[in-house]
Amino acid sequence: MQEDAAIVQLQQLVAPGEPPMSTSPTPSPAIEQVLEAAHQEALRRGPGPVGTEHVLLALLGMDGEEPSQSLLSVLGTTPTSVRVALDGLL
Repeated sequence: MQEDAAIVQLQQLVAPGEPPMSTSPTPSPAIEQVLEAAHQEALRRGPGPVGTEHVLLALLGMDGEEPSQSLLSVLGTTPTSVRVALDGLL
């Protein structure tokens, strides 16, 4: 079942629970890059806030083999097909 394979892959990607930080973490350069790309995705689609759909589109557009892309492969889809589906919703 594809869902079971996706859950296993997600469990491998996500670190086991860590204690909460007492201060706000500083975003890494990679996180800042994703957030900037999400902001650009949102701007291309008109006024409104940056949503999770924009973050997903930003992740799909990142260069290299990203964990999100390999997870999509396990689910039997591609970044292009997800982008097309999201474009139809936005």
